[in-house]
Amino acid sequence: DLTAATFDSPANFTCSPVQVTNFENATLPYSVLGSVWDNMNLTNATVVNLPGNLTQLSAVNSILVGQNFAKLTLKNAHFMNAILTGVNFSGAQLQWAVFTAANLANANLAGANLAFASLSKATLTEASFSGATMDSTDFTQTELTGTILDHTDLTTSSFTLPPHFSRDPARL
Repeated sequence: DLTAATFDSPANFTCSPVQVTNFENATLPYSVLGSVWDNMNLTNATVVNLPGNLTQLSAVNSILVGQNFAKLTLKNAHFMNAILTGVNFSGAQLQWAVFTAANLANANLAGANLAFASLSKATLTEASFSGATMDSTDFTQTELTGTILDHTDLTTSSFTLPPHFSRDPARL
């Protein structure tokens, strides 16, 4: 529990994608992290006093397994090369968010607004986008095996031709 620890606000953590700052299972206040979470392992970490508006959050090369961003505003957030397996983004505002090469396997994005978001080269295996808003969403070179896209309108979204949809009848 780091809620009583004293750090610069926000603290200056590593800039190296090779050596991430590890806060796995830690409890720490948002004021310590600020809006730059690059190169951090926040697996199952508890971020206290997380604001509802995280517009322009940067979590590049980070591990955020177990995080809950449900119904938060994350417009223009950057999650490039992030590991987001099982993360809850349900109902989140993710317009213009960048998930390039991120791993969103088993993530919950049901009801999220992903208008103009980039999911290029992302892994979306068994992720749920049920009822999500997908205006001009970029899915180029994206792995979509078992991805749930029920009740979404993908007519303005872009895909690699042919898309990387599942060919396995058990994962349709």
